[in-house]
Amino acid sequence: LYATNNNVTLKRNMFRGLRNLETLALDSNDITEVPVGVFNGLPHIDLLYLSRNLISYLQPEVFRGLSEVNELDLGRNRLRNINGGVFRYLKNLNSLWLNGNQIGVLKDDTFEGLDNLLLLFLNNNELRLVDMLAFAGMRNVTIDPGFKIAGKVMGNLAEVRGRFRCSCVAYYQSPYDCVQITVPLIN
Repeated sequence: LYATNNNVTLKRNMFRGLRNLETLALDSNDITEVPVGVFNGLPHIDLLYLSRNLISYLQPEVFRGLSEVNELDLGRNRLRNINGGVFRYLKNLNSLWLNGNQIGVLKDDTFEGLDNLLLLFLNNNELRLVDMLAFAGMRNVTIDPGFKIAGKVMGNLAEVRGRFRCSCVAYYQSPYDCVQITVPLIN
């Protein structure tokens, strides 16, 4: 279902009855709120696109029941903070776009439950504080080029002090194995 550029207002249970829906594209709709229960009745959603909206907050239970989602695009919204555990129901998530928001802090539990994440896009945010424990459960994640902390581009995450449990290869850098333990990076 592609409902892009339609000024959609999301409401609880609004997609109930679309059990076989696999793609839901709600990009560019000036959506300000994603209410808990809006995705009720969508057990087979694989691709969920919410980019280019006005979303500033995600409620902790908003993604409950979406364990089949493979790609989630929240890029180019107004997110400032990501509550810990908000992504915990997305057990099969492989790709997460958070680029182009206003995120300032990544806490240790920001990406809780995203053990299978392969691609994470964080560029064009306002990151000032990053607790590297946020990435601890990610074994094979690749973080996009242009990832900045306190205005400094992290071209190779080996430059970043913190704790990682991941082995990553990306077209813009050499493979690295991150198993270093230090304190969170604070500017």
